[in-house]
Amino acid sequence: MLSCTQCMSRPGSQTSVMLLATVIGKIASFYKAASSTYFETGLSTLDQVNGNHSINFGVYQLNGEDGKWFELEIMSRELRKLDEVYARFQDVCSDLTEDLGVNKAMIGLLGNDLASTLEVVNTWRMRQMSAFVA
Repeated sequence: MLSCTQCMSRPGSQTSVMLLATVIGKIASFYKAASSTYFETGLSTLDQVNGNHSINFGVYQLNGEDGKWFELEIMSRELRKLDEVYARFQDVCSDLTEDLGVNKAMIGLLGNDLASTLEVVNTWRMRQMSAFVA
């Protein structure tokens, strides 16, 4: 939809823009909630006691810190993909002449939300990387 110039240039396309903003915002909020809940609370107590926090990647199994690092990398990659969609959304919205103030507000809100989510994940990635080095 963001690639279709006809779809976004028609009168009344503001509804589509708001719908896209809602979808992007909802996806960002899922990642933010997941990163805040999971990485701030850490491994569950049961997993810490049993030492059985692991991720299976095919036949390869990642345990403990390696598993957590892998999860962070996956989340970071997915957030970068969402950031690319947001950048395209920002480009399309900045070209629209209908409701410039609303578009600017949506772009700002989504940008702040996505940036804070990326910051949480990148902070945890840096902590993981420094733990590997230490």
